[in-house]
Amino acid sequence: MEQKSLLSTERRSRVISVAVAAAVSLYFLVVFVAEPLRTLAATTASTWVQFTVTSVASITCDSTATIPSASGTSGSASSGNTILSLCTPVTNDSLGYTLSWLINVSTGTTTCVQASRTSGGCYGTGHLLSNNVTSGNPDTVRSMEQIVTGANAFKTPYRLDDTTNPSASGARWGARVSTDSTTDAGGDITWGTDGATETYAPVATGSAINIVKRFTETASTGDLEYIRWKAIIPSGLFVPTGTYKAYVTFTITNN
Repeated sequence: MEQKSLLSTERRSRVISVAVAAAVSLYFLVVFVAEPLRTLAATTASTWVQFTVTSVASITCDSTATIPSASGTSGSASSGNTILSLCTPVTNDSLGYTLSWLINVSTGTTTCVQASRTSGGCYGTGHLLSNNVTSGNPDTVRSMEQIVTGANAFKTPYRLDDTTNPSASGARWGARVSTDSTTDAGGDITWGTDGATETYAPVATGSAINIVKRFTETASTGDLEYIRWKAIIPSGLFVPTGTYKAYVTFTITNN
């Protein structure tokens, strides 16, 4: 006896269609799902991108600082005559800069002279020299007394007035960094505040002395460093007429 199929012709056709559809679906599942999953397992590599900015420093200063004139016979006994000049150091160095000064062109005696303020003081070089000549030598406004104590030479400021520099000391000159400056500290000299008791120092000769130090970069326009110059002729002192000069060099160095 012939056995009849449990599925009719129509149902067999539907089963075959479903099987084909399932096979096609499985293919697309492998292509679009399984394949991307396999790709995600790949290894990776990275690259650092870097760019170096180098440091640059520059400085400009007023070309001349003219201290107001004083009489060579009556003197300016109490405070002396002063003038401010400006230096503008600029640096992009993140560690900042150091500013130093040095008398570049000047001459004077190197013989130690007994000073009225401190025994063993030496006037050294760095005087303001006149174009007037007396007895074969240029007339001189001497630098402030240098304190000869090793590392403290040129680094100990003191008042420059008629009290600390009596007539026997002669005419004197010195300078200081004003507290009106953007940076007025950090160097080898502690200047203190401006005012009646402000202190001055002789400008360095031989080796530069650091007068201020900044520990960050400046603004693009730089710092404003005001230098106060001072000369004093004690009362009754006789000083020949003339224009007395010294040439001071300021140097900025990145820290």
